[in-house]
Amino acid sequence: MKRTLLLIVLFILMLSHGLALDSGEFTAEINGLRLWYKISGSGPVCLMPNPAWGPSSEPYFMTLKELEKTMTMVCLECRGTGRP
Repeated sequence: MKRTLLLIVLFILMLSHGLALDSGEFTAEINGLRLWYKISGSGPVCLMPNPAWGPSSEPYFMTLKELEKTMTMVCLECRGTGRP
């Protein structure tokens, strides 16, 4: 999982230098794992995974809304915390 997360971070950092990321909710399948992520805001990219210890990710991501004013937020939901 750490390797997968590192690959996602590197990919997003590459995109953040000159290319805009489309806002919305997406899923990505990596090594047979389906991961949900949401992109919102504008500015430098900030990758924010939720705590993977079990609670729903939605309340956590709602606390980050203020950062969308100055950053492109990529909210990554860890497996087992809400969405299939």
